[in-house]
Amino acid sequence: MEGLGVIVEAYFGERESESNLSCSGLQISPHLVLTHGTILTDIFKETLAYPLIQQLKYKKFVENQNSVLQSFLEKIPVNIEITFPHKHQMRDKLQLQSFTKSVANNARNKNVSGGQKYHVCCSQIAMVFLEPSISETFDELMPESEQWTISETNDEKIETLDREMEKILLSSFVVLQILSSEEDKHEPITIKKEIEMYAKKLIHNVNIVTKGMQILVEGSPFGNLSPGVFLNSLSTGIVSNISSNGSVILSDARCVMGTEGAPVYASPAGTVTVVALVVSPFCWRGGEWLGLTLMASAKVVLDTLLLYCQGLNDISSENHQVMNMENEINDIILNTNSNVLLEEQICPILSEALECSVVGVECGGGWGSGVIVNSDPGIVITCAHVTEPSKTGAVDIYISTGARITGHIVHQTKPLAVESGDDKCHLFDIAVISTISPLPKPIKLAQDMPRLGCHIMSGGYGIFSPSRIKSPTLSHGIISKVVTVPFESIKWSILRTQKSNKSLCMLDLDTNVMSKKTNVHKELHNHYRHYKYESSPVFANNMCETDQQEIGSIPILLQTTCSVYSGTSGGPIVGWNPGHGVRVIGITVCNARDSESKATYPHINLAVPAAAISNVVNQYINTGDASVLSQLDIESTVGSKLWSLGDTPKSKL
Repeated sequence: MEGLGVIVEAYFGERESESNLSCSGLQISPHLVLTHGTILTDIFKETLAYPLIQQLKYKKFVENQNSVLQSFLEKIPVNIEITFPHKHQMRDKLQLQSFTKSVANNARNKNVSGGQKYHVCCSQIAMVFLEPSISETFDELMPESEQWTISETNDEKIETLDREMEKILLSSFVVLQILSSEEDKHEPITIKKEIEMYAKKLIHNVNIVTKGMQILVEGSPFGNLSPGVFLNSLSTGIVSNISSNGSVILSDARCVMGTEGAPVYASPAGTVTVVALVVSPFCWRGGEWLGLTLMASAKVVLDTLLLYCQGLNDISSENHQVMNMENEINDIILNTNSNVLLEEQICPILSEALECSVVGVECGGGWGSGVIVNSDPGIVITCAHVTEPSKTGAVDIYISTGARITGHIVHQTKPLAVESGDDKCHLFDIAVISTISPLPKPIKLAQDMPRLGCHIMSGGYGIFSPSRIKSPTLSHGIISKVVTVPFESIKWSILRTQKSNKSLCMLDLDTNVMSKKTNVHKELHNHYRHYKYESSPVFANNMCETDQQEIGSIPILLQTTCSVYSGTSGGPIVGWNPGHGVRVIGITVCNARDSESKATYPHINLAVPAAAISNVVNQYINTGDASVLSQLDIESTVGSKLWSLGDTPKSKL
């Protein structure tokens, strides 16, 4: 899917500062980006920002040529950068500036040679405006007396905002002007006309939101932490509820920090349009995270923006309610096309396959998961960090009936999680186990890469060991991202790499989301050929289109929204193909964890693409020659940085 999502980053002084704040945004024209007020958090904490906050509070908007905003920016220069996907729909209309002014910026551009390519350019604030109905809804539905808060407050290191400031930020939005030259800074009138023109176009195309509607979020988890991995990741959900004035939407879509300002799409009538913007991925009540994402109606936000552009400075809540009375539920019938019905039919098939084919793997006092890929002789695929604790090469395999079978490690790679104290590590975190006793029904490895947004299911023994609970725990999700690297970046011989931070091992589903640049290396492999994506649209509805694979690029990791926990390592991610049936499309390796707050994000997880290892594994199954598995022992510096989330060291995490 070629969307409109971008990353927005704001900082003072040096750009490599760890305090940089970033979030997502929506490009609304060749020169404009609309994002949420989250990007202003650090700015509003400045003492000199008080006049700016007061004018915004009472007048509801400020423009670039406004003396208050200009005065603030002159005293405290704020740098704002926007990160665009390489193949952005509007990219060709822009002359994006690459950073060549410093060694640090050059190094960053070199890192984008692997994974998703992206461009970065400068921008400036064109307008900041408030949507009053959001603040009103916040007070009505989430009173302070019930201990509601939208900010993430479980981290004591993060400075919390008072209720009033939180309300202002929650209901504020920022229009950024993309700068392709210094002269662009002196065109406020032209920019205002462009804002008005494109706001009208977007309002015309915006779909009406109804409860139960399926939606898709295109955001960048953790902001600008690792664009090569997370830029414009997809997440799906439904509209869980809508405020009475239509301005605020609650959704069960899985989002995390950094997705504020991300565009939300829907396709109730067959045409994909923007219906909302993410306001906050966190809803807390009494210290409990509720797992709901707070969104703002795109129509309400754009209506307000248009009115400000037309000179109506005071926007009352009554005006908004009148404008939104056209949200007639009877005008839209909830989308129940064949793709949705097909998803309902496929889930039981995937569940049945996982129930039979997922196994528990125990050794060295710990456990993980695995998947049966051949029955007789029995062959199981899992992660190397699951089998590594075995000192004898023997492991216990638990099948869903509760039976325990002895397995023997045929081959295991040496990824970073295993070789944290060594100078070398492999791209794959993969192990192959064989059993003398026959195993239940296998699931074959997929030969093709899955489509973005396709519906999938994961299985494994997360949280509870296979000796405690017989059957695996399942989770439904979608493919959020497929990350690739250039074919030539793969090193088929064993290379020696530097690892200066030994604490960053992706052990048992605990990938650290780091705020500092690291040299952790962990890599994946693709076997000697170009990969094609599933051509069938069965996996996804028409909101999710196949991204075109770049010639000469190799998929090295999958990102999914399935909820996976410690113990799920080595478990399969499966999908349905009408021509081949159920197939393993990935092997779960790790989920994400904030290294500072220690918060874990089970629904942001990475997996080895099955298509990257299927040829090697199938060759072993067909010939019984274990030596072919040595082809899994490869390295890639570019891939390592992507797996360690180390290609961009800037984050407020």
